[in-house]
Amino acid sequence: MNEKDMSRIIAAVLVEAIDNGTLVDVAEAIEMEECEEDGELRYESALEDVQVEDFERGGVLSGNPGFTIKLADGSDYQVTIVQSKVGR
Repeated sequence: MNEKDMSRIIAAVLVEAIDNGTLVDVAEAIEMEECEEDGELRYESALEDVQVEDFERGGVLSGNPGFTIKLADGSDYQVTIVQSKVGR
């Protein structure tokens, strides 16, 4: 397995977790954004409408494989995969 394979696996797991709601459940348990609306306090997940795209499709210029995570609020994160040790 190489860095590109690992990047694809992690991105696929992330997309699957988003699609089945697992990731949002975890995000809700860890951190929620407080919102004030009509005098009522309510919570919204920070991970609604998450988009995951690999560097190649997203046009990110990098010598390493990876993917971007784009949130509905406009936040954009890049995850780069770097192999730190070669296995057998």
